Amino acid sequence: MYAVGLIHDATDTRAEPLQQAIVSKIQSMDLTVQSIDWSEDLRALKGPGVAIYLGSRGSLTDAVCEQKLLRALESGIPVLPIEQEEPTGERTVHPELQPLIPFVWSPGTAPPERLLNGVLEALGINERERRLFISYSRKDGGFVAMQLADALAARHFSVFLDHFSMQAPENIPERISEALEGKGFMLLIHSPKMHESWWVDWEITRALQNSIPIMVVKWIPGATDLPKLSDLESRTVPVNPDADIVANEIARGKLEEILNAVEICHAEGLLRRRRETLDSAKLMAESRGWKVHLEGGWKLILTDGAAHPPTILAVTPRLARPEDLHALDGWQPPPPPVVGLKWRKVLLQASAEMPPHRRQLLEWAINSRDLFVAQGTSSLPHVV
Repeated sequence: MYAVGLIHDATDTRAEPLQQAIVSKIQSMDLTVQSIDWSEDLRALKGPGVAIYLGSRGSLTDAVCEQKLLRALESGIPVLPIEQEEPTGERTVHPELQPLIPFVWSPGTAPPERLLNGVLEALGINERERRLFISYSRKDGGFVAMQLADALAARHFSVFLDHFSMQAPENIPERISEALEGKGFMLLIHSPKMHESWWVDWEITRALQNSIPIMVVKWIPGATDLPKLSDLESRTVPVNPDADIVANEIARGKLEEILNAVEICHAEGLLRRRRETLDSAKLMAESRGWKVHLEGGWKLILTDGAAHPPTILAVTPRLARPEDLHALDGWQPPPPPVVGLKWRKVLLQASAEMPPHRRQLLEWAINSRDLFVAQGTSSLPHVV
């Protein structure tokens, strides 16, 4: 259960549409959300929570707003500040929040997609570092790929584009495979000559084999259908080359449509991959006799009495990284269910593959700690 609490002046017209947009966004992912009960102890929330401070002249002088804000800060709940644009340039968020970089949103417009994604990131539904892989044909898709790479970078995505991301000499298949798994989301430029590219076909195959989410930008008419994409549950944004592309650039309106679709599909795709990996791990552990408890932050607690040490299992939808191990190592577990046993911590990556040099890096990061990395759920029986 996710919890969201708005802190705002009673006259702020942004509160209701923002609340509705957040609930709709979270429910569209088959998740449940509730409003924070400010009368309760916020440290006793059953799941992840976030407070959103709607800055305005009214909220700055409202005693109730200040009380809620201080309670959120004292309890450790993340607080997202939102400012209004003021002609005078004056700040409209509480002094406690002014060191933070605020979202800017004024009344009269719909809640921006970046703000909604910020809420998902604060709740741990979406990841703060958004990464994607662009697959395209150099024969006729390069100009679109580069334009999208620049526009996505401006929206704080980390983008792999082979035109800029490869360094010779490299083992190209290995480098692309690692980049695809490391990003964990593919944006496919389905141009008319894409079906002629052996590399694009190989990248699509790799993505499908590893259940990597794919979003398609497709020329209609003009692009040849690919059988392997026919059953793909992915979002396709159609592009009319006569109307949507001018002087080798995507028109502004269509560009915004694609970028907004990427924002949504990226969050939904990684959430689905993480959830499927966690569900598979749960079924496997239960089949082996473990008692399984779902912990917040995409973790499972596994216990089976005194036979094995209790285990905390965390999931990453991409290739495991030292940062993931660091976060797992910092988890503070409750006392073990059996005196004398110590907790083991297992990081499960969605992919069943691991490049050798990545494995060496993770082993160096583990450095004799009680940390383990599992590559796909099929490897779990060797770890738990």
